[in-house]
Amino acid sequence: MGKFKRSCKRKSRMFFSLIVALFGGSVIVFGQGQIIDDSFFSTAMNQDRNVDVYLPPGYDASDSTTRYPVIYFLHGAGGNQDGYVEIIQAADLLISSQAIDPLIIVKPDASGGPAFVGAYINDPLHGNLEDFIVRDLVGYIDASYHTLAQRDKRAIMGHSVGGYGCMMLALKYPALFASVAAHSGFLDFTYDLLYDLLPCALAEKDSNEAFTSPDQGECIEAIFNRAYSFSPNLNNPPYYVDFPVDYAGNLVDSTWAKWRLHDPSRLAAQFVASGRRDLAIYLASGKQNDFLLTMQAFADSLSQLGLGFRFDTDDGGHADQLLERFSLSVAFLDSVMWEGVIRPSRITVDHTYAEPGLDTVIVAAHVPNPSGRAIEVSARITSLDKSVEDSLPLFDDGTHGDSAAADQVWSGLWPVESGERTYSVAIRTVDVDNGLSHTRSGVLRFTTIGPVVFENFTKLRSGITSGRKFVRGKLDLRNTSMAETAYAITATLTTRDTCIYLITQSNPSYGNILPAQTASTSGFYNIQINPNCGAVGEIAFDLTVASEGYELWHDQFTLDLGLLADVDRRAQETPQDYVLYQNYPNPFNPETTIRYELPEAVPVQLTVYNLLGQRVRTLVDEPLAAGTRQVLWDGKDDSGLRLPSGPYVYRLESGTNVLVRKMVLLQ
Repeated sequence: MGKFKRSCKRKSRMFFSLIVALFGGSVIVFGQGQIIDDSFFSTAMNQDRNVDVYLPPGYDASDSTTRYPVIYFLHGAGGNQDGYVEIIQAADLLISSQAIDPLIIVKPDASGGPAFVGAYINDPLHGNLEDFIVRDLVGYIDASYHTLAQRDKRAIMGHSVGGYGCMMLALKYPALFASVAAHSGFLDFTYDLLYDLLPCALAEKDSNEAFTSPDQGECIEAIFNRAYSFSPNLNNPPYYVDFPVDYAGNLVDSTWAKWRLHDPSRLAAQFVASGRRDLAIYLASGKQNDFLLTMQAFADSLSQLGLGFRFDTDDGGHADQLLERFSLSVAFLDSVMWEGVIRPSRITVDHTYAEPGLDTVIVAAHVPNPSGRAIEVSARITSLDKSVEDSLPLFDDGTHGDSAAADQVWSGLWPVESGERTYSVAIRTVDVDNGLSHTRSGVLRFTTIGPVVFENFTKLRSGITSGRKFVRGKLDLRNTSMAETAYAITATLTTRDTCIYLITQSNPSYGNILPAQTASTSGFYNIQINPNCGAVGEIAFDLTVASEGYELWHDQFTLDLGLLADVDRRAQETPQDYVLYQNYPNPFNPETTIRYELPEAVPVQLTVYNLLGQRVRTLVDEPLAAGTRQVLWDGKDDSGLRLPSGPYVYRLESGTNVLVRKMVLLQ
């Protein structure tokens, strides 16, 4: 696999997931992975290359027994390893909702050269990017991280030029990749050049004028960008390429033959001719995407070859709706990686805080088994400090914490040990008939530390905004443990009282809270009162406290908002920032109100997504003036059909600002 020189610099940063609510620069965490800013020496490129590696929640560098599938993601032109955050957001969302198994995502930097990124092949103008990916990068990742280093647990994915690159590499290296997801790539060269780019390119120049420069027009530039990779010629300055057509648009056969060597439609035919059909293929494109027809032409080639594939389209363009598209493709790749393996769809504990030495925790896993195969299910309970490791058999007999037998819910009771610790729960399933096993870990924790509870609310300000009274204040938390620190604490405040219009919070991070200590945040909680309630008094609030992204503690307290809000009356404020408020009520049935603020006139899109990242409802799609606005959602999709119960995500895109929140629909 080549020799590697490991970079001494390995910066670690935490990446907070898709489901965030921004208010004055704050972040509310619902799921959390880790991104490693890594680099290594590539022999193919003869230089250090950067790579971002997403590690899922629960990844433990010291635990070499737990290993993960890998998706390699290839970026488009003008990008690098830091772009395409939507792929990380999709993974965080899908993992935190237990829609997929935890996995690793690898995002290499392929930037550079005259086209800003090569076509992921070996060429003298961009370097040996093909060897960099399939030889150096895969080898480095398998040697450096806890991967399942096998073909069926390795997938490749990309967008635009990366969409081309991932398909080309998957077809050329079937021993490396079992599945591929190509987004908005030029996948059929005949259609891409002859039917799409060439007519446009001919119109961009005079009829007798030769193709001499990428500055002659956008379509001509696009052909040059492909030629940099597919027909480079270091003896042909100033652009060092051979153009594939002459001035009149006739193919130059010798140059076109070089291009065709890298055509995915041709590579697919070679793949089938070699006797292989074992590649799971996912295609995605917007209907307004310039590459849609070339992708359809490639899909037609696959159909003629008898190769199966899935092709999803939406109403978008080339580079929008990426979160929705990437969520669907990641879920597809996950299903391929675990095809035929019995695995849990949901893991729960009956409470996330337990008293040490006193409580018993019920661990349960819903394990779909439609064919009724003989299986064994167990839980592995491990303290984060590794001082406790225990195996717990689970049963589907209705007598181990679950009231019904043979309902595919496997459960067991675990008496909590003495001493304060935080525990992770992993579920192992074994197919007795074929011996295949599966372990899902990193998605669930419970704790005996603390609890971390409400300590005090200090008012900072009160007044009137948008015709509603508000109270703004700081919330103090206390770690009641006398011995253990509570790490990376965040808090969310909610209420079921209909006299509270909404609650927003700024910077909910409290950092680490030492034993028996109280901590506050640099941000604030803003509570708005429903004007229809008239005078209000004591209001009950629910407090959810998370550690390292896992919700562990729940507390309740009351505030006398009538006393706190009856000062500092002011005129209605003009919004000073983009704000997306928590919907009210939440959870809701049958409808809920979503409110947002715009400090300036701007085009606005307010959309609702399910947990697979699929857009289910567009609530707003128009330019709006500055001001405070609200919209009512009735829990139906764009076609008017009632949506099922469950969590949903709503996303406000206003200009360059994107704000996201989570809500729950109850039917």
